[in-house]
Amino acid sequence: MAEPKRRLVAYLRVSTIEQRSHNTVQEALLGRLWLVGHAGFTSLRPTEVMGDDPDGPMRTARREMAGVFAGLECRMIAKQVWDGRRAKAAVGHATGATTYGRKSGKRSPANPNGALVPVPAEQAALRHMCGLRAGGASTHQIAHTITDEGHPTQRGGRWSSAKVSRTVSPQDAAEAVSA
Repeated sequence: MAEPKRRLVAYLRVSTIEQRSHNTVQEALLGRLWLVGHAGFTSLRPTEVMGDDPDGPMRTARREMAGVFAGLECRMIAKQVWDGRRAKAAVGHATGATTYGRKSGKRSPANPNGALVPVPAEQAALRHMCGLRAGGASTHQIAHTITDEGHPTQRGGRWSSAKVSRTVSPQDAAEAVSA
């Protein structure tokens, strides 16, 4: 790492020490700043980030532990979000957009959770796209063909190569054939 130029960088400001601590690049930068006698500051509660002290390792340990617990908090929040999504999916609630060729059915005694039902026109277009793909057509050619034939996307737009690529996946092709 090149030594920072004096007077060009007098200090480093980070939002919070907890968010910064687990980032090794910024940790290294702070170390270099301290080595040449500069300082680091936080901006949310403006305080100086104290440098490492070989005679007092507790300061370093506190900063490192703050980073560890900030990372733990992020992972705990992510876990709660995923657990909530799994719980909703387990009782039949939507977990995202429906795939092309299906829609949520009306809730009824026979369909209490509004399970996905096939959309005949979209299923036909999907089978046609899968057939074109199996025949060696590129996603660009498929998009042009399907749009010219009057098949809109789920949201009523024109087909693009990227949309065809996401739609004609092995899973969607298998669902189209089984429907």
